[in-house]
Amino acid sequence: MTPHLLAGTWELVTWRQPASEREYPFGPDPIGYVTYHPQGGYVALQVMKPDRPHVSVPFDNYLWMSAADKAAAAECFFGYAGRYSVQGETIIHTPEIAFNPNLVGQPQQYSCHLSGETLTLSAHDGSLQTTWQRARSREGSRHVLPDRNLVGIWKMVSMVITLDGFLSRLLRIMVDRETPFLTKLRHEPIIYPHGQEASGYIMYNDQGYMSAHVMNANRPHVTTAANLIDAGDEEKAQATYTYLSYAGPYTIQADQVIHQPTLSLFPNFVGTDLVRIIKLAGTQLTLSTLPVKAMGVVVTVIIVWKRVS
Repeated sequence: MTPHLLAGTWELVTWRQPASEREYPFGPDPIGYVTYHPQGGYVALQVMKPDRPHVSVPFDNYLWMSAADKAAAAECFFGYAGRYSVQGETIIHTPEIAFNPNLVGQPQQYSCHLSGETLTLSAHDGSLQTTWQRARSREGSRHVLPDRNLVGIWKMVSMVITLDGFLSRLLRIMVDRETPFLTKLRHEPIIYPHGQEASGYIMYNDQGYMSAHVMNANRPHVTTAANLIDAGDEEKAQATYTYLSYAGPYTIQADQVIHQPTLSLFPNFVGTDLVRIIKLAGTQLTLSTLPVKAMGVVVTVIIVWKRVS
């Protein structure tokens, strides 16, 4: 097996855990992607239970989900991003960003078999068996202009929420749990929703698919079970609160990229258009949301990325 044969996005067909009490933890028809970028050896993998109901949160903000909704989300999603290598018929994924914090830095070895457009990945101990079908290329990728070429791997530099308006400082005091109180009063209202040391990747390929992952630093390990699905509700909720991930097609329109998630840890993103304003300068990419006014405050999310491949 050579890395270039795996290049691109693959759609999930089956996800089976034969030895588990939940043989099909994401149902009989799960949604999932695994994407390989041979340049640099990067991989992203996400799986979701289909037909998840939306949750009711203020301003559709995933950070404000209830503890019960966060715990429920942890039973419906699996994902990570990081590096991969191929050794004969074995492929090794090493997550750098992962929904389950226990997986970060832990090599995941799979037996790999490729037959035509079908890819089979199976854990060496037989605990996991998955099959994938090569995803079709989308016309959206053809709209990537030369000076807006996003294809590749981008590592997160910073993620901030800027606030403008009369109530902005009050909102920051309520939401920002990390910054000292007096600092929040003195400085311009900026929130780090996943902390100042957050890490993440966003990946675009020439098939027209993207994948995004953001994770807080210093997340506690799961101790009540071997995986998040079987963990206690408090650990499930904590993992969801400190992680964000979605994937799906993307298109380019003028100076905007439109992410169209078909799977997401936050269920309300699925089936929507997430519009991001592009600013590309050399190896630095800035993606900004359209400003939204909420409670008298104008809110903009700004994420800066640096190209790594």
